[in-house]
Amino acid sequence: MKTDELSVSIITVCYNEERHIRKCIESILACAYERAEIIVVDDSSTDNTMSILEEYSKRGLIRYIRRNQRGGTIRAINAGVRVASGSIIGWVPGDSYVDKNWIERAVTHFSSRGDVIAVGGPLKSVRGDYWGRCGELLDNLILGAGLEVALLPGANMFIKSDVLSVLGFFDERIKVGEDFDMNIRLKDYAKKTTGRVIFDEELKVYTSYPKNLIEEAKRRFRWGIGRSRALVKNKEMNVKAWVRVFYTPTLLGLFFLTVMMASLFSSLQLVTISMLIIALLLPVFIPILASRLDTYRKERPNIEKKEFAGIVLLAYTRLIFGSLGSLWGLVRS
Repeated sequence: MKTDELSVSIITVCYNEERHIRKCIESILACAYERAEIIVVDDSSTDNTMSILEEYSKRGLIRYIRRNQRGGTIRAINAGVRVASGSIIGWVPGDSYVDKNWIERAVTHFSSRGDVIAVGGPLKSVRGDYWGRCGELLDNLILGAGLEVALLPGANMFIKSDVLSVLGFFDERIKVGEDFDMNIRLKDYAKKTTGRVIFDEELKVYTSYPKNLIEEAKRRFRWGIGRSRALVKNKEMNVKAWVRVFYTPTLLGLFFLTVMMASLFSSLQLVTISMLIIALLLPVFIPILASRLDTYRKERPNIEKKEFAGIVLLAYTRLIFGSLGSLWGLVRS
């Protein structure tokens, strides 16, 4: 199968993205992949987004879908999927942009192997500010260490349309964590059909990272809720996945349990056990970060020392608020 025989539908969902949507669309058009259609779903924007999209639509550059009532990202994505004609369907948010070889590189994986059902890649920061750079560096470390919970990020994912149809599209009952839910279902489908899910480190999407630790904490808490609910919904029994989303609450629980049972231990035993548990409370990837950061110093001498401090702070923020969000999502399910 040749690359140019595969048709691709790229779906972009946006809401009040008048500042970014032009760059997003232009970057997809710059891919210059002949058999690609761009479907932009406007989830009832109230700014100038609609007039911008109508302009591209009149020129025949995009298929424009306007939702008159906000339904959220997942419903908007499914609205685009239902009208898509491509044998491969990809996603990119309206506030992001892609490399000029983004589509072709993804399609190459599908065309070179018939068992590939989905392809994705990393996210890069669109901003050059401190926290955006630290977030991108941390993501690189996590991916390199194999600690990411979901293989394919929702903002950079391609799936075969027939597979997506079998899976029933994205689950509209899930308000957050739809990409994690889809990752679980893709993994299960791949096992049943001996299919392959590919992560390509060079398949990049440039998107917005949180501007500060507060925004990071809110995002991770929200994502944590979605991840725990997706695990419950899919009856996922993968121990590694559960440990990663509940790491902090579990160990905090063990710590407080030890304190409550203090009367059963001598002072020396209590101190010993407490110290062991407190040591475990450190993020599981801190030792890995230490070794990886040392390598980064040598490979990327332009990284400043203060960025390493930011990476560690982000790691703690993600771990603590992500896992606490997971616990909250489980309790409120």
